[in-house]
Amino acid sequence: MTLRRTPWLVVVAAMLVALFGALALRGTAVAQGDVPTAAIPCENGMAGPYLCEGVDFLSFLSTAEVGGVEAGEKAANLWGWTDPDTDKKYVALGTTHRTAFIDVTDPVNPVYLGNLPTPTTPSLKYRDMKSYGNYLYIVSDENSQAGLQVFDMTRLRDVTSPPVTFTQDAFWDGLGNGHNLFINEESGFAYIARMTSPTLCNGAMLMVSLANPLAPEYSGCYEDGGFASDMYCVNYTGPDPDHQGQEICILASDNDILVANVSNKNNPQTLATLTYPDIMRAHLLWLTEDQRYGVSSDMNDEMMMGLNTRLFTWDFTDLDDPQLTGIYEGPSTASDHNVWIKGDRAYVGNFRAGLRIFDLAELPSGTLTEAAYFDMIPEDDNTGHMGGAWAAYVFFDDGLLAVSDKEAGLYLLEEQPSSPTAVTLDALALQQGGPNVAWLALVGMGTLLAVAAMRRLRD
Repeated sequence: MTLRRTPWLVVVAAMLVALFGALALRGTAVAQGDVPTAAIPCENGMAGPYLCEGVDFLSFLSTAEVGGVEAGEKAANLWGWTDPDTDKKYVALGTTHRTAFIDVTDPVNPVYLGNLPTPTTPSLKYRDMKSYGNYLYIVSDENSQAGLQVFDMTRLRDVTSPPVTFTQDAFWDGLGNGHNLFINEESGFAYIARMTSPTLCNGAMLMVSLANPLAPEYSGCYEDGGFASDMYCVNYTGPDPDHQGQEICILASDNDILVANVSNKNNPQTLATLTYPDIMRAHLLWLTEDQRYGVSSDMNDEMMMGLNTRLFTWDFTDLDDPQLTGIYEGPSTASDHNVWIKGDRAYVGNFRAGLRIFDLAELPSGTLTEAAYFDMIPEDDNTGHMGGAWAAYVFFDDGLLAVSDKEAGLYLLEEQPSSPTAVTLDALALQQGGPNVAWLALVGMGTLLAVAAMRRLRD
């Protein structure tokens, strides 16, 4: 009897080893959401627990660490500002209840300075913000906000005992809610999209003069296309001779992308209507710095159509007839949100696939080449709008990248100066770090021991 009990004990022990290894392997994947407390360079496809290529991890602040202490409070859009007098760098991070201000001059050790509360009863709605000179303008999806907040960011210089609660410097009640905001700093106009309560401008685009930064003034409506998601506006200096010197806005909406001449705010004109296969909700189109090409995103096509991440490339040589030149298909089904272009790079908030960075060298032929990325949710790249890279501010002059994660908070990253021109994403567990390999070995060893012990029983 004793001789036959021993193998059974071995079987049980071996199975426990295998089970422990499997649970630990699963725990390792979960633990990859644990945030490092020090800067970590991206090496061999990893920056601590994160998948990456060409992007280093600098620091992280949770939503709670920037004043987001209300139940269910989440991060939203963000923007950056460099003080022209001190060269200090700041991030304004929106949440569902407030706008937080963070000094990121030392991005490895960011300092939360304080927050500007929503002007009315907080609720779980998102906000967007953009700068004009030294002023920050803020809108919210919250119906009861009823307006546009204005904050003088030079006041951030005077914070000596953070955090503090700020007050707004001005408030314009010319709208209810607004989904997104864009400011053309060259023209001095703000553009607000998707006003639904009450519905203004058919939900498309409200135009506001910032000639007096502390007293915004209604300037007109652009109503074509219905509910818009976001817009990009420029004083046009691109290759089309027919529109030189005009102010051009490109609106992305549920059904199409519209190109409009908004120089005359009393009579804006649609120049072109763009579409593409399986359009679900175009969210933003951004032009290259020479205004010749563009890249756009669609935040719902992956979720509604079961597609992989898609980005769309455009030739804007003729503003009256822009041409779709290519459709980039990513390696996963993660939803994409917004796209921003700086120099020869396009940056995409790709939700659960993180921040993706594309080389634009072959954009004239309709080709996007992924050059770098940082994936803050390495466990999966699932579709949907929960978690991962929501928004990014990529326009600091030193490679600093600020990224908001809706479910987590603020990531501060740095793009390496010599990112490779092409990368291949491989999220297999075996490539997510040494601990995974060890736990897989433990699982295998336990399984082999169990099989050997059972064979001995049979013998």
